[in-house]
Amino acid sequence: MGGFAQGLGVALGEHVVYGDDGQLLTSTLMDYHVPRADDMPPLVIESLHFLTDHNPLGVRGVGEGATGPPPTVIANALSDAFDGRLDIRNPVLTPERVYTLLREAKAVEATADRT
Repeated sequence: MGGFAQGLGVALGEHVVYGDDGQLLTSTLMDYHVPRADDMPPLVIESLHFLTDHNPLGVRGVGEGATGPPPTVIANALSDAFDGRLDIRNPVLTPERVYTLLREAKAVEATADRT
């Protein structure tokens, strides 16, 4: 669950921001959102076991495997919701970032309509 929360944080709020002068602007938890327990959706945890033939024990490495999927799933859902019109190249999808992506897509569409 912790890995999932970490991945959710990457997509929805954890974003280090620096000013033009190099000053860190997200230096406190008031500016840098870390998911809390009440931010988490209900989860169902399943454990799947797949042996590997890459070593005699049949085991795989371990780690925070659940951190990667949430940003990817959220980015894909956002892309699908807007029929692929958003140029999503970063897993950070804060409300401000999504708003910027929407404005950029609208500007691109307006430019295409004029040509």
